[in-house]
Amino acid sequence: MLYGEDMLTMGTYETLLLNLDEGVFGAVYRIAIGFAINPAYYFFFGNPGSDWTIVPFLLAVLFLLRLGLVVTRKIVPFPADVAEVWAVRRRTAKYYDSYQWRKLTWIGVGLGLYLVISGEYRAVNVALTLFCVLTGIAGTWIWRSVAANEALSKPALRWRKKA
Repeated sequence: MLYGEDMLTMGTYETLLLNLDEGVFGAVYRIAIGFAINPAYYFFFGNPGSDWTIVPFLLAVLFLLRLGLVVTRKIVPFPADVAEVWAVRRRTAKYYDSYQWRKLTWIGVGLGLYLVISGEYRAVNVALTLFCVLTGIAGTWIWRSVAANEALSKPALRWRKKA
């Protein structure tokens, strides 16, 4: 929960929308994305000469996810309370990279799960998995220290609904 979210009065639908990106559901869908990276890569490119081309593919997938969310927010009318909380989360991500980097943990878990199930222990796949998991853990650790530090400024809701 981010700063001031508890001040909003929301129904079940709004709460569900906010929880899509957090907690168990956020972890599960990121694990699914990580798990699908290698199969999608092989589907689109077959077995190219260099294994390292999967790195820009992962970056492209992350970019397309972000782009898809931007387009969805523009097209679908979401409740104002939810849109404002999402805006706070985006501002937080702009101020503190660790807020975003922590999401890589779960993508790395998905990549690792695919490695274990498929048995494809190529060096690049192992390195990419380790990079995602380790930087995600570092991001989580840094974010927790930032979030706990009252001296650091953090974005807040621009308006609050009265209960």
